[in-house]
Amino acid sequence: MEAGQPTSTIRCLHCRYDLTGLVEEQCPECGRAFRRDDPTTFMNSGQFLSSFNRRVRGFGIALVKLELLGFSGIFVFWLWFGGFIAITLMFVGFVLALVTGAVLMMTGSPPGAIRRREKQYALLAMLIPPIMLFGIGPPTVPVLERWRNEVTIHRMEALIAEIEAFRRIHGRFPRDEAELLTTRGKAMPKSAWGDELDYHCDGDSFVITCWTARAHNFLAMIYAYDSRDPHRGIVVESF
Repeated sequence: MEAGQPTSTIRCLHCRYDLTGLVEEQCPECGRAFRRDDPTTFMNSGQFLSSFNRRVRGFGIALVKLELLGFSGIFVFWLWFGGFIAITLMFVGFVLALVTGAVLMMTGSPPGAIRRREKQYALLAMLIPPIMLFGIGPPTVPVLERWRNEVTIHRMEALIAEIEAFRRIHGRFPRDEAELLTTRGKAMPKSAWGDELDYHCDGDSFVITCWTARAHNFLAMIYAYDSRDPHRGIVVESF
């Protein structure tokens, strides 16, 4: 072996090509020249690992920021709208955040020599999603569920009052939803979940229903009112 020739793996400074064992002092990949007796013209294995770790850490931090932003958005969407898709995306984001945080923790040079900045982002990735999912979600969801039920029932009661007012004036119920829309002069009201109320009339009675599958508890919710049994009021069932 020539004097001054490095004994460890060396790589090109430009393209990171493995230059170990080459006869010519030129990178066959990109053409950059190097000198075996000048360590500043090439990169040894330790420098390559350090450079790789820096790239991984930089990518990891960017990924953590993106994951936390996306997870927060999906979490708010789930709190407000519910739905199975939002729940699935949240759990996927939760797992990705944990994995990214763990990888970020292990990309020091040497492994474990993580800087304070990377450590902070790694802890954020591993702590914020479970705090939001298991700390904020459980007490917040029941409150939102009760509020949505109250709003939906209130809107159904207002529509029932309009239909009864129509009967007092015309001596009958609106024949169908089209006539009811014409009488109201606006679209049918929606539930607090965003689902439209449905109106059906058989002449002497009417039924108002609303079905939603966007509840937070994986259950479908159905709201129903039958004018043949007014004392029963609006029935809310889950299945």
